[in-house]
Amino acid sequence: MEDGSDEEPSTADDSEIADVSDVVISPSAFASPSLFGGRTAAGRAGAVSAFGGSKVGQQSLGKALWWFKKVQNPDGSWGKNQKTSMTSLAILTFLAHGETTLSKDFGDNVKKGIEWLVNIVKNSEGRTLHQNSYKNDTRSVYSYGLVAYTLSEATAMIGASQIEQAMNEAIAFLVKNQHTNGGYYHAYKNTGSSDLSNASYYYQALKAAYAAGSTVPGLKEAIDKAIKHMQDFAKENVFYYGSDKSDPRLPSIRAVCVLCLQLMGAADCDAAIRIGDYMLQNDLQYLRWQGQSGDDPLAFP
Repeated sequence: MEDGSDEEPSTADDSEIADVSDVVISPSAFASPSLFGGRTAAGRAGAVSAFGGSKVGQQSLGKALWWFKKVQNPDGSWGKNQKTSMTSLAILTFLAHGETTLSKDFGDNVKKGIEWLVNIVKNSEGRTLHQNSYKNDTRSVYSYGLVAYTLSEATAMIGASQIEQAMNEAIAFLVKNQHTNGGYYHAYKNTGSSDLSNASYYYQALKAAYAAGSTVPGLKEAIDKAIKHMQDFAKENVFYYGSDKSDPRLPSIRAVCVLCLQLMGAADCDAAIRIGDYMLQNDLQYLRWQGQSGDDPLAFP
């Protein structure tokens, strides 16, 4: 970090935002050539300039990456508990910054982390991936969604056949275990209630796999079902948290579902526009670092 430049990020004056944005909001968002444009050095600089970022913010991000490098486990994973989820999130952070197995400073970390995730997929099925503290692991479906998401992004950015094979295996599991209503639920139950909290991980994984060129049968149909599900269950200004619960977890579920609709190319649908507008008018107050309390709309009951 001591060798880093103090120069402000810069980009060409005629740079198009679509060329540097990680989220291309358009009906043809899938497999867009600019989908990963914001992950190059020039792309990051352009995004910082276009969207009001700062040098301090970029320096903080750099420190985070070096911290990840320092605390990685010898076997390539991260964390002591919930290693599957923690490793996926760490690798996603590296990939989002444009760091691949060829990166000078972090290439070995990325390589070891992805190898660990590939081996997880090779040696287990979705329901046995959950290394966490839940007494009943039927609730713990978040981990596999994160693994599938990470391997999809890694396939698009690195392209190794071993990663692609693991991605397709993970995505095939997601397609096979999608709820009949287009959502997902704990223990991959495909009837009765569904849960948008864990489904949001799966939706982003499906989209990333499609963008990476996955050929898993039924993938596009699963994405179409996911879009229809969010549209069908959208109320005036909310999405549900659990379809069998009265508590909608308003701000967090609003945000993640609008994001998923945008990523899946449905940014112009009525639900995304209506609820997105509501967020801008009502939810910015929740962008804070303070801890959550029992009466906080973001808190779990």
